[in-house]
Amino acid sequence: MAWGRSGLRLRLQILVLLAVLPAVGLTLYTASDQRRVASREVQQNALRLAKVAAADHELLVDGARHLLTALAQLPSIRGRDDRACTELLATLLKQYPRYANLGVIAPDGTTVCSGLPLSGPLNLADRRYFRLAVQRREFALGEYQIGRITGRASINFGYPVLENGQVRAVVFAALDLAWVNQLAMALPLPPGSAVTVVDRNGTILARHPDSERWVGKPAPETAIVQTMLSQREGTAESTGLDGITQLYGFTPLRSGPDAGGAYLSVGIPRRAAFSEANRILRRNLLGLGVVLVFVLGATWLFANTAVLRPMQALVKATGRLATGDLGARAGPTYGSGEVGQLARAFDEMAGALEVRHAELQRTQRELQRVNRALRVLSASNHALIRATGETELFDTVCRTAVHAGGYRMAWIGFAEEDEAKRVRPVAWTGHEDGYLGAISVTWADEAQGQGPVGTAIRLATPRVVQHIATDPSFAPWRVEAARRGYGSIIALPLIAKEGPFGVLVIYASEPDAFDSEEVTLLTELAHDLAYGIAALRTQEAKLRAETEVERQREVLFRSEKLAALGRLAAGVGHELKNPLAVIGGRVKLLQMDIGHAQPLAPDQVARHVKSLEEAAERMRRIMEGLSTYSKPRKPEATLLRMGDLIEATRELVSYQARKSEVAIGLDATPDLPQIRGDRSQLMQVLLNLATNAIEAMADKGGQLTLRASVREARGGTGSGSPVPDRFVVVEVADTGPGIPADTLGKIWDAFYTTKSEGTGLGLSIVRGLVEEQPGASIEVQSRPGEGTTFILALPVVNAASVE
Repeated sequence: MAWGRSGLRLRLQILVLLAVLPAVGLTLYTASDQRRVASREVQQNALRLAKVAAADHELLVDGARHLLTALAQLPSIRGRDDRACTELLATLLKQYPRYANLGVIAPDGTTVCSGLPLSGPLNLADRRYFRLAVQRREFALGEYQIGRITGRASINFGYPVLENGQVRAVVFAALDLAWVNQLAMALPLPPGSAVTVVDRNGTILARHPDSERWVGKPAPETAIVQTMLSQREGTAESTGLDGITQLYGFTPLRSGPDAGGAYLSVGIPRRAAFSEANRILRRNLLGLGVVLVFVLGATWLFANTAVLRPMQALVKATGRLATGDLGARAGPTYGSGEVGQLARAFDEMAGALEVRHAELQRTQRELQRVNRALRVLSASNHALIRATGETELFDTVCRTAVHAGGYRMAWIGFAEEDEAKRVRPVAWTGHEDGYLGAISVTWADEAQGQGPVGTAIRLATPRVVQHIATDPSFAPWRVEAARRGYGSIIALPLIAKEGPFGVLVIYASEPDAFDSEEVTLLTELAHDLAYGIAALRTQEAKLRAETEVERQREVLFRSEKLAALGRLAAGVGHELKNPLAVIGGRVKLLQMDIGHAQPLAPDQVARHVKSLEEAAERMRRIMEGLSTYSKPRKPEATLLRMGDLIEATRELVSYQARKSEVAIGLDATPDLPQIRGDRSQLMQVLLNLATNAIEAMADKGGQLTLRASVREARGGTGSGSPVPDRFVVVEVADTGPGIPADTLGKIWDAFYTTKSEGTGLGLSIVRGLVEEQPGASIEVQSRPGEGTTFILALPVVNAASVE
């Protein structure tokens, strides 16, 4: 019995020892796992704290933007009252201790006033924020730097003071990076932790603690600095500036694309990160060694309830936060120990992140609205440039608003001037579904005209209904709008010089969809659309006028040509009588000879045939010339020989010349080279010139000479373009009374004439026809009492061109 009791105790002791061994191993394993979890968690917490600091930095940048925008509007700054400006900025520096300095820079870079006293003239023209503000005329960020006035690490911002579009000055603010020290003291960081800001070159801009020791010193070779510059954002276990290994979280300070690069890191000592895990390990091992089996159970229960569960809750909350669940919390109950404090700090940090995330989402929604308005404005402006008609422009703008802007429906309407003053839709796109046909819209000053569309046209100002479901002004159309999912509406008047003439209406699915910036951009879109409509209408009116002018010109051209044909008809008829008489006589002779029994001799037949051929050839030339002249006016440049055209001209005007006792002389160089031109047009030119010459000599008779020769070019034009080497020159010369010098320059003008009859279009048409011939020109020489010569020059076509 005693042995059994002793053996049981021994067994119990052995059992306790066996129970202790796994517990010891489990305790050691748990301690190791806790160290890994603590290391990972501390690094993630350090990264989150770094991001919180970066977010605070963004808020400070935004605050600087608003402050500089307000300063740029103050009279003491716009009026260049340096004394008042200095006093004002000094006062503001006391109110805003986050800023190292505030000041104003002249356009040449000279500092004209500063919140801090200046030791002498200071030029800041080389600063990046100043150059960007002057170039872009908007808010600009500079590099992270050590200020020349303050001597402290800061980031500077500039904002232009504009007057009539010109930069009068640049207001600047230097944000003191000492805010890093304030933030570090406010963050729940363990002792020995450090918050550091370095620029892209590895120079330390801010440091907590020991800022005086480190700020301004380069440290590009430090392990953590190299890690930050290469990875930009993340976590690391690395050696810090003081040579101590710490757990780091780091992220870039993002302040827009123009900001100078800088990085912020939060470092937590390893001993602080592992202090809780080490303490638990020591406590558990001590308990196991002192109380054995009884204490083992109590220690196990204590570890399970006081350590593992809170840590598991914290790890679980951390995992949820890492996946984007910003509502994850380790609470609501917290222990009194370090784990409870860590859980409470984690929940506070998660709450702050949730608030900032909500603010960021709100800002993103506003930016999305502005961006969609910008997309619509940009695409519509491209449509304005390419549009060739109103219908195309209307459809494109409506389609752009729906597809590029994401709006539910858009339509364009014109304000009718009828008795009911209806608004007539002319284009629409989107979820319309019969809406425009189901509603009645007017811009009259009555009940149906008090909605956003009628009011926008009547008052020539944009009208917005943010809540269609509740706004009383939209009551007449609310039911139809609700059926189609419209939540809000904006009506934008289309305004011309005479006043509003239409409206652009855009519907959004969600209520409260149009903020002030979006309204401004959409108003600009409506103004551009109205301008585009006016431009298209002006262009269409101009095109109609040009078409009518061309039509009238064609009518005058045809009438002038018909008149010339009428004048030629009698002469052509007379010229045809002679060859017809020859043909008739020869035919009778042949009939008489055939009637005799004696057959005709070959020479007799040959004489008859030759006479018939000559008569037929003369008739052919006359008819060919007349046919060439009377062809429809469809210009077509072909290869021609001017000798043929001159011969045809002589045949056509010969009868008119004989009636007027005018002799026609032909002086053409044999085998004239080919030229390129329209046969009908050139025939009209020659006939017009020859007819005018004959009419000028009708009273007393005279000599008409048609000359054609080849001349060499007299030199280049100096423009670098190729010049023909040779020209075929045709001269139409008469011995008439000539043209007085004071009227010689007017003969080419349309409707100018010295005759009692005629339109005065002949020579004007001649010059127009000559200008249509490739490389052709015409000039006139005249001496009163001696005669007039018109000289037509046409470039010779070289052999290579002909081939």
